[in-house]
Amino acid sequence: LRGHCYTRPNGGLKESIPVRTFGEWQDCSPGDCQVDTVGHDGGMLSTECSFTLCLTDVYSGWTERYAMQNRAFKWVHMGLEVIRASIPFTLRHLHPDNGSEFINYGLVDYCKGQVPVIGLSRSRAGKKNDNCHVEQKNFDTVRKLVGYARYSTQEMLATLNDLYAVHGLLLNYFYPSQELIMKTRSGSKVTKKYDPPQSPADRLLGHPAVEEHIKQVIRAKRQSLDPLDLSARVDSLSTKLMRLLSQ
Repeated sequence: LRGHCYTRPNGGLKESIPVRTFGEWQDCSPGDCQVDTVGHDGGMLSTECSFTLCLTDVYSGWTERYAMQNRAFKWVHMGLEVIRASIPFTLRHLHPDNGSEFINYGLVDYCKGQVPVIGLSRSRAGKKNDNCHVEQKNFDTVRKLVGYARYSTQEMLATLNDLYAVHGLLLNYFYPSQELIMKTRSGSKVTKKYDPPQSPADRLLGHPAVEEHIKQVIRAKRQSLDPLDLSARVDSLSTKLMRLLSQ
């Protein structure tokens, strides 16, 4: 199976939302986030399937996901509220693509109505690199975890969200990743240099702009977690999800 793209052009309003390109994501602070949706249609192009809302913090790689029954803004709004309650830092900026689930007056009003106001920008049409941080997480944290099957029932949605919540603790507090910091070319040979492996939590703990009380919350939360138990719960929920698919 292969995933389908559900992004459709939305004219008019998008012209009032500033564009932020690939090259403008350097030296971001925690809270500058990219957001996208992933469709779970089972290989059959249809809007009557569930979607995963995926949000990634550009600096740390902290990623949260929320399963929605469709792409109506009321579900996007609910997903954003759940995600904001889960992240330990303040959401400062949102950057989606040009899909109608994001480019609408509901999201514009939502961002303006927060304290502090959440910045809003968008990608250029057809330029996935402008949203590359969350596009990568779409595959690494959604497709690799739950595949390309069709999820549509309420029990499936509840299981997906349980799985995302448990897997997110492993992903954000324990799983390390590396950031590309330099790339040089010598003829046909490309040499890449990466920073030391760190989990998203470690990256937040090392950032001077993150307040000390937030760092204390992160340390206490990680201290309370057992990665072996979390891994076992991920396996159990994944098995439950596969069983629901076979019914």
